Amino acid sequence: MQLTHELPEIFEAFAEQRRNSFLAVREIKDTKTANRQSFDLHQADVQAQHLLDTLIPQMAKEAGVTEQLKMTYQLRWVSMMNVIKQQVEEIIWNEIAYK
Repeated sequence: MQLTHELPEIFEAFAEQRRNSFLAVREIKDTKTANRQSFDLHQADVQAQHLLDTLIPQMAKEAGVTEQLKMTYQLRWVSMMNVIKQQVEEIIWNEIAYK
């Protein structure tokens, strides 16, 4: 007869243990997901910075933006470099962010 009175307490204890286990597993999964997202964002940032560092000088050379132009026509040089930077950023968005 005493077993019948103890069953609700046993079920409550079991339910509490199960709930705590579930929450612990969920916390581990959330941490792994956050770490993975952080790693993916870092990789995208590194890749984007590499493309930026590579493409800007390459496109400037192809467009004829030289140090001589910089010395003689500063505003034209700045304008052309801004356009090139915007083009490279658009390439990066299309290659990395929008995929």
